[in-house]
Parts: sequence; structure tokens; C-alpha cells
Amino acid sequence: GSLRKGQLKAGFVFKDVRAKVPFQRPPAGDYYVSLMLREYRNNEFVTIDFRTFKNVLTVKPEKAAKKPLRFVGSGGYSWKDDRVTLNVDKIVNEASAGSSGTLKVELWGTTQPYQGGSIYGHRLGSFRKEGLAAGYVYRDVREQVDFRRPPPGTYNLALVLMEYDGEEYLIKDYIAFDKVKTFKAPKEKKDPVRFIGYARYKFDDDEVILGADKITNENSNGSTGSLEIRLWATKKKYKGGSIDGYILGKFDKDPLKAGYYYGEISKRVKAYKPPKGTYYLTMTLGELKGEKYTILDYIRFEKQRSY
Repeated sequence: GSLRKGQLKAGFVFKDVRAKVPFQRPPAGDYYVSLMLREYRNNEFVTIDFRTFKNVLTVKPEKAAKKPLRFVGSGGYSWKDDRVTLNVDKIVNEASAGSSGTLKVELWGTTQPYQGGSIYGHRLGSFRKEGLAAGYVYRDVREQVDFRRPPPGTYNLALVLMEYDGEEYLIKDYIAFDKVKTFKAPKEKKDPVRFIGYARYKFDDDEVILGADKITNENSNGSTGSLEIRLWATKKKYKGGSIDGYILGKFDKDPLKAGYYYGEISKRVKAYKPPKGTYYLTMTLGELKGEKYTILDYIRFEKQRSY
């Protein structure tokens, strides 16, 4: 079982922490039990303290019973570049009445074969489905989603069905795959003309300040064309190539000779507003050749912005 607490300021204390939470039953067997304190860092929970109890917990086998909300048939996955396709034959709700909460299908990579209960590892991809009314079925479920690359290593894979109960998503069923998957570190492709360090922006009424630590040209000879820094708003996360979105601000830089760099770049420019909506923001470094703008490098910001 688990519970979440909000952020804890330095010098403050959570006292008498107690909560009744759903029990995630592990496979039958004898277990040592530990209470773990985990902190959310860099898109995952990290254990920072724990207490292990002396008594051993014995879990008896559950009586075999069909889960009303479950996978039926086979499931699978396939990769293409930075996308993964998840598929399952059916998701059924055989409850006698009502409707499920919102559903999620997730592909996980774990260091040990998953056999039910709480899952620990890396979420590789996921998608949501609307709640499923009692007696209804989702057939031929297939979605292509963003692939979240785990640290290099070999992983067991499992497709998990989760339901939102009003407070959190709980695992309702799973398909564990026999084959393991090995992920290698991606080969880093560096353009000789690129950003170094961090980029930043700050909106100020009808203006925006665009900045970057450094722009470098590591070519051995020659010079770039005119450079242009642009801040973009896009509906989808930008991942390279042509970009489809709205320019929020931009400014030019003179051509940059090979072996040289621009440092501590900052420019206040006019801010442009996109249509109403919520957007991902990306700063691009591009080269201007006539009317053509070729993106050489980019930095994507995690926080979205609404207009």
C-alpha cells in the first residue's frame, strides 16, 4: 500500500501520519515488510529512508476469481524510433452495474518479472481510455504513444491495466511478457553549431526576454550563415525536424565563425500570442539562408504555458 503527502518545507514536520489505503496483494509467500519514505526526483520516486519490521508477513493464495475489469486475449508492443505501440485484444468490464473509472494502459520495464501487486520500475509508455460501462468491451485496443527510454539495462516487460478510483490509479490486471528487452544508451548526435548549457525565457507584458548560456560553432573551418533564435509554442512536444507551431519571440545573431562562440546571450524582444490553448515551449537555434530557416539545435522546456 502507499500514500502521498505534499512537499515538506525545511524545518517543518508531518506528525502522526496515518491513512487507510487499498491493499495491493503480492503473490502468496512469506515477506519481510519495510516502510519506505520516497521523494519524487527527476520524473521518478527515489527511496530516501526506510524502516524494516521484525515480524514476517505471510500472504496466503487468493481464491481464484475472475476480475470484472480485466484484459482478455493477448497483448503486445512494438517500437519505432521514439514511439511505442501498445495493443491488447480486449478490455472487458463484467461488473453487474455501474461504470469503471478512467482507465490507463501502461507498459513497464522492471528488473524482476512482475507477478502482481505494486509495480516498481520504469514506465515506458501509457495511454488513457474513458471509463467502461458494466457489460461493455473495448476491442482491438491499439495506441502509439511517446516512448520513455529507461536507463541502459535489461528489463522484464509487463502491460498493466489501471483504474482511477477518485484518488489514484490502481492496478486491475496485467500481462507479463516472457522475453526481456535490453536498452542501450542512445548515441548522441551533436551538431557542430549548437546550444551549450541552458536556455531561458521570461515574459514581461508584451515583451519576452530570450536567453541562452552559449552558442558554439565547433566546425574546423568556415562560418555559419545568419543565425536566428526563436521561441515556439507547439501543441505537441517538439522532437526535432520541421516544427509546427507559433513563434512567440525571435531575434537574429550575426554569422558565427568556426571555433568561436556567443556567450551569455540575452535579448528583449516583442512577444507574440498564439491562439487560446495550452502549449509546449521550445527554443530553437536556426540558420537563415534566404527565406529558409534550418533548425540546427533546440532546447525544449518541460513546463507548459496556457493562453
